[in-house]
Amino acid sequence: MKPEIDETRLNPKIGKVTIGKKYLRDIDVFPLSLGDQFEVSDLFTEILSMFVVLMQSSEEDQAQTALGIGTSIFRIARENLGKIISLTTEEDPDIIVKEITNDQVEIFLNLIYTMNFEDVSKNLKTLLSNLKTKLLSEK
Repeated sequence: MKPEIDETRLNPKIGKVTIGKKYLRDIDVFPLSLGDQFEVSDLFTEILSMFVVLMQSSEEDQAQTALGIGTSIFRIARENLGKIISLTTEEDPDIIVKEITNDQVEIFLNLIYTMNFEDVSKNLKTLLSNLKTKLLSEK
């Protein structure tokens, strides 16, 4: 028997994603712990660096580069999606992978990024700007 949940103590950052290839259902998506963020941030960094390579490649090379990047992203997702699901939901990753569509994976990963990394990067930028201003004013 599960203990009673105090709804007032639930993290307000918990999100929902609708999944299903035939019948839709919502799953709760939880924020990552700091340790889990370190692990997952490596995956996001790897994917983002691939896009940088694509953007820097010449127009002639972009189609071939895009194909290679797409293949790499698919490999990263295949190897890590179950782990990301287990870190961010209470769902069985094997069941979710069988139910979720490509479009829904994109929404799921975007929610994880927004929930865990977007605000942090904005806050870090503000902190660095404040430190720079303070250091320059002390000179």
